[in-house]
Amino acid sequence: MSPGPEGIRPGIRGQRDGAARAALALLSFLFFSALLARLMLLPAMDAGRMFDLFSAHARTAGAGVGAAEYPAISDALSGYLAGRQESPEPALPGETSGGVFSQNEIVHLSDVRELMGLSAKLAYGFAALLAGASLLFLRARMLRREAFALDLAGAALLGLYAAVAASLLLAVWAALDFERAFTLLHRVAFRNELWLLDPRQDLLIMLMPLPFFQAYALGALRDAGIVLLTAFAALTALRFFTGKGVALRRRT
Repeated sequence: MSPGPEGIRPGIRGQRDGAARAALALLSFLFFSALLARLMLLPAMDAGRMFDLFSAHARTAGAGVGAAEYPAISDALSGYLAGRQESPEPALPGETSGGVFSQNEIVHLSDVRELMGLSAKLAYGFAALLAGASLLFLRARMLRREAFALDLAGAALLGLYAAVAASLLLAVWAALDFERAFTLLHRVAFRNELWLLDPRQDLLIMLMPLPFFQAYALGALRDAGIVLLTAFAALTALRFFTGKGVALRRRT
């Protein structure tokens, strides 16, 4: 005799719960991966951070640009990459020509701005999907299915762990061979080779030599670490208090 509806309902419920946990773990991984990429790009939109990096690492004498021009260049570049202005060209005193950047540099900066816009869309998109999936968690709590809610919190942590692990692998590789990692990243991220600038004549690479990007990456990783630690603490607390609820219900 085949089991009746009561006999198969727990099995079906378990399958649905397992699918929900897997979906949340995947969405959590995609969201935190997209968030990490977004956080790595954010310093380039901060004029103050860019100015500090230029002051420490730029070598622009060959282009006839001095440190006095760095504030205007920082404002222009960060504003352009953030979408606050339409041109990356700074307004420099006495600059009457077409600007300080070549056409190839401007096209490359446009590619970088497009990449930054894509990172925002991915982060917001996965955040929306994760928020939708979290409604399952809310529904589980409303139905007092704390065990399921506990599993969902664990799945979100699993996605966070996976994103951090993947990022750490990339970070270790970059620490061991930053130049090769930097080159591969650019070959993957861009459709052309306009990022291969000439350090003897292109202002952009004079502003941003390899030590600039090394310092940039360290600062961005520090900021990302703070955000991820906050997310880890919040998810761990959620799992802990949900687990206490499960234990209390079982005792009563």
